[in-house]
Amino acid sequence: MNKILLLLNIVLLSSCNLQTNNTTESYSQKVEYGLKGNVKEMKKYICKVENNKIPLDTTNFFRSYIKTFDEDGNSIEYNTSNKNEKNTIYVTMIFSGKGKEISYKEIVSFDKQKKQEKEFKYAWSDDFTYKIVDINDGNYSQTQTIKLNKEFSVIEDNFKQGDYECLEKRETIVNNNKIEKIKSTITTKTYDKTDISYHIEVVKKYDEYDNPTIIYLYNTLDEKQLSDVIFQEYIYY
Repeated sequence: MNKILLLLNIVLLSSCNLQTNNTTESYSQKVEYGLKGNVKEMKKYICKVENNKIPLDTTNFFRSYIKTFDEDGNSIEYNTSNKNEKNTIYVTMIFSGKGKEISYKEIVSFDKQKKQEKEFKYAWSDDFTYKIVDINDGNYSQTQTIKLNKEFSVIEDNFKQGDYECLEKRETIVNNNKIEKIKSTITTKTYDKTDISYHIEVVKKYDEYDNPTIIYLYNTLDEKQLSDVIFQEYIYY
């Protein structure tokens, strides 16, 4: 069960976020997530492709995210649900701070029964690298290190806890200042076992601000087998 939570946390802060070039903007989480316009709320639903049938709406989603931002692009709250065969995992992150001075409280529950509560902060080592660390863990046994490029797009995400490590490296393909595709190589290590997987996100549709609204997700480099469809909705200030 701990591995499920670790993987979910990685997804929460990284793997489905789309980045664009924001060379004139200072850092905010909205910029890191690659969102354009004065976004107040973003909703994301992930739906599986089953029996070669491509979902056309969010009816049968198995994972959802809701992010809210203030007018400066700082995160206010982040809620997610992840359904599996046994239960539904809910995660709520309540953020404090602005710019790079960020901390948040994380509440994890199973079927809405409270199970775990922790506090985290962003610890920057330079202008483009930060760690997300447990405030109450003096040994920092759980860390997530994020590396950004000069446009504050994520290029590397490395999560570690004990003998478990998950490293994601990304390549973002942009055309006409819009994301076309994100290629991620994900390497997971547990004790002496190493696994490599791939996530290829291909944007199929945008809204009037060029924020993605429909994304196809493939788990193979040849993009022949569609795995999931991601639907995204936005509310603006």
